[in-house]
Amino acid sequence: MMTKMEMQYMDAVIQINRRQRNNEVDWEQRRYELAKAALFVAPVLYHDREEMTAEHIAKYAVKIADAVVSELIETEK
Repeated sequence: MMTKMEMQYMDAVIQINRRQRNNEVDWEQRRYELAKAALFVAPVLYHDREEMTAEHIAKYAVKIADAVVSELIETEK
């Protein structure tokens, strides 16, 4: 079951994707927006609670954003 924050994150990703379908995508801007949104769910999803520092959460949020961007690029082909 997804938490409310996870659902809001996924809704944001879907909305961003729909808005950009007909236009050329600025992937760096998209990556920034996704990383920013992922910061809200990263603490919930972060696997190692022992090392949950701001730096680790930020890096994890960027990894989430990169994974989403890669998936979006693949589905766009």
